[in-house]
Amino acid sequence: MAILEEINEETANVFKLNRDINELNQEEMALIKSFIAEQVARNSADYEKLTSQMTRELNKCDFEDMAIQPQVGFVCKTKIVKSTSNIKPGTSIYINICFNCNLPGPEYTGDEQELKKALNGDPTSTYRLPLYVSEPRHEDGHIIMDTVIQTRAYSRTLKDLEYRLYVLEIAIENVEQKLNASLSREFKIPAYMSHKGGPIPSMMVKQPKELTFNKLRTALEQRKEEWKPKEFIQKKNDELVIVIPMPHQNTNEWKVQISQDELLLYAERQTHPIRLKYSIDVNNPENRVDFYKRDKQLVCKCKLLNRRQFI
Repeated sequence: MAILEEINEETANVFKLNRDINELNQEEMALIKSFIAEQVARNSADYEKLTSQMTRELNKCDFEDMAIQPQVGFVCKTKIVKSTSNIKPGTSIYINICFNCNLPGPEYTGDEQELKKALNGDPTSTYRLPLYVSEPRHEDGHIIMDTVIQTRAYSRTLKDLEYRLYVLEIAIENVEQKLNASLSREFKIPAYMSHKGGPIPSMMVKQPKELTFNKLRTALEQRKEEWKPKEFIQKKNDELVIVIPMPHQNTNEWKVQISQDELLLYAERQTHPIRLKYSIDVNNPENRVDFYKRDKQLVCKCKLLNRRQFI
């Protein structure tokens, strides 16, 4: 009997699904995931299926630049510890934490456990907070960085100290990446200041086009359609290879049974029969079923019956 195994790499030497050469970057992916998380029912399997499907269908042409005006919130003062640029260690840096209602909220399906994991620094957490960073400004020998988050996320920082510290850590990490520098985690939040520097300049951020939103809304309305496998079958010498794109990564919900002329796949609470044009050597020990997590592809490799076995 074939045993289902998980493989944490791309599908190798089987079929490659078509990929858009104009792939989305992390910021664009976060925008789409955030929109879906706000709209979809709080069901993780449904969410994963939708994000996987939709981000494959979109490309950079589905986005446009949008000007926003950050609203002042509070400011954090720290200093440069190490830098690969011409910034001197010890230089004071002010990070303005601002907000704007037109930005996407956290990538979040409502599971408080995922948020708690993020607050505890657990790298397995699926909670993501979109945060935008400006170009550096300078004043009196200090560096000023403006960061912007969505309004509701900012509101939570006012009543949840742990969440405020989480936002500050995300802001510091993004500023470090922007400046190619390391910042001290010993910081101050001046109570008498809402921000550092003059008026906060406007910022340009990426936003899905309205047509993109319509495309997503249509897909969300159709999300209750039953999932059906769309398999790819290919004969390779004495072996039959069956590739099935799967809706998510939870292999505990699936079962695969192979007979001489049929593959039965139990997934999404239904049994899906897949008829085969070739006869399978069911008892061959080389039969195997692998799941490639990165591509979400179930790959069944089955040995064919030798014609002599029918004599």
